[in-house]
Amino acid sequence: MSKYFLIVLFLITYSFPAQSNWSSTPIDNFINHNFRKMTFREPFYLIPYELKIGLFSYGGPNYIKNAITGNFDLDSNPIILDNQDINNLFISSIDSRTGYFIEVDIMKYNFLEKLYHQNLIDFHIGTGLRYSNILSNPVAPIYINNTNNNESYRFRPSIIDGFINLSFTTQFSSKFYLYSYYSFGLSYASIYESLSQKKYIYGSGFNENLSMGYKYIIDRPSLPYNYAIGLELRGGRTYINNIYDDKDETPIIGLDMNTLGVFFTFGTLFGGKETKGDQAFQLMLDKDYINAASKFKQFLNIYNYDFRFEKAKKMLNFCYTQIPYQYFEKAITFFNDSLYNQALQNFNKAEQTADPALILEIESYKRDIAQQLINETNKSLDKNTFFNSTQNLNKARRISPYLWSETDKVEAQIFLKKGDILKNLNNYSEAIDFYQQALELDPSLFMKINDKYTELIRYILNDINDTTDPNELKLVKEYLETIINLKPKYSDSLYKYVVEIDKKLKKYNNVISKLNLKEYVEERRNKKIKSLINNIKLGMSFYEIESILGEPNSVVQDNGYDLWIYNISNTDFRTYFFKDYILVKID
Repeated sequence: MSKYFLIVLFLITYSFPAQSNWSSTPIDNFINHNFRKMTFREPFYLIPYELKIGLFSYGGPNYIKNAITGNFDLDSNPIILDNQDINNLFISSIDSRTGYFIEVDIMKYNFLEKLYHQNLIDFHIGTGLRYSNILSNPVAPIYINNTNNNESYRFRPSIIDGFINLSFTTQFSSKFYLYSYYSFGLSYASIYESLSQKKYIYGSGFNENLSMGYKYIIDRPSLPYNYAIGLELRGGRTYINNIYDDKDETPIIGLDMNTLGVFFTFGTLFGGKETKGDQAFQLMLDKDYINAASKFKQFLNIYNYDFRFEKAKKMLNFCYTQIPYQYFEKAITFFNDSLYNQALQNFNKAEQTADPALILEIESYKRDIAQQLINETNKSLDKNTFFNSTQNLNKARRISPYLWSETDKVEAQIFLKKGDILKNLNNYSEAIDFYQQALELDPSLFMKINDKYTELIRYILNDINDTTDPNELKLVKEYLETIINLKPKYSDSLYKYVVEIDKKLKKYNNVISKLNLKEYVEERRNKKIKSLINNIKLGMSFYEIESILGEPNSVVQDNGYDLWIYNISNTDFRTYFFKDYILVKID
């Protein structure tokens, strides 16, 4: 049978799909672990404010284009003049082309999330204010055209921008996110500054900026919002095309400042936290499908309106298909460590939802466990109680139905031992029952049980010669008739003893007790037990006690002791205390 079982196992294993992985390739696995951690994240709902402080350099219309190619062209003139013969040497150094800015973005709200309930890209719309100033204040000989002293003026634009901003955010981790940023607005500027820092020559125009940034999230679990700090790279343009010069003091008719800057940012934000879905996704990638399924169910109960609902449901269904394999792997680990009870628990859990191929693999391992249990029981028959041995065998039967024949053979040995004990207690009828049960379980014991019957007959015939008690004679007659019915080959040799007993019983016809025969057998057994009690000594094993007195009426565990209780009579009982299978106390 074992050969056919293995053949079927092999064929079915290759006929059905085995365990799979959500990540189909190593590259896919890398991307899932590193760039899809926040697949089910909360969107950034609101950024109340962002403070930005940084430095920038500026040039003319081609400044950004040239800078990208590594050519910081200072000849590109950001100043628009009405006289092209006037040069711009006063801003010809890099020191004269740097400045700083302070910006505050206010109430950046994610309107797109409210419309579509998505978290792929957070789209924020907000407003902001920016103040920019040039760090140097070079003398500008070209800016004045009257009799005043040029030295009293400096070229130092100060710009105030008001704008609307748009940002696009992508979050790959609970710790950081990337974003792009665009703003457009109106600008108001002062061009000149006196030595006493008084502003002169004003203008207006527009501004636009494009930037890329990185933000690190400072998690605040106890608060509904988090902090975020980061760096931003920005390219922008400030175009001042309206110069207010009523006195015609300057040849400057406009500014076209193209800027490149690096800025430090700080702000607060609502959202962007990982959800139960993100936790579930990572657990699924780590092949912990049991806990992943639990987390996915929690996520679906909360975000049942979300566009991610179907994706989460698909992943949950995938987890369900893989949970049996996870239980199976856990069971294998316990099995390899010889922790068979834990292995069985996980095998049984796996079997509940396993596919046919996996079920056969499970049954193969359960068969091995059952075989191990049968072997251990068989080896320790002389050490275990009959109760424990029988329990182990019944457990083996429940584990695997393929080993019942082997289980029956071991149980047959238990019945043989029980029969021997009952024979020694002169309870021949029950001894015969156990011998017969042993033979039914294992027909190969035929010769051995025949020897048992021969020995039993000898015991019974001795009783015939030793007793004159009519009840005893009646009981012996019943034993003989039982053996004759079971073993007809003994009928010729035993029938004469039945006839002899009948003759004796006729003599005692008037004095035969009305005592019920079963009660008499029990009384007889109890007398036998009382006579054997004196042979019990401290230090004996529980198997030795069982060999003398038979199975106890009850077994109790109390404070680390095994208590065996024997009912000697209605009013008399004995309690034997065992510690580590050794008799330590008699009560």
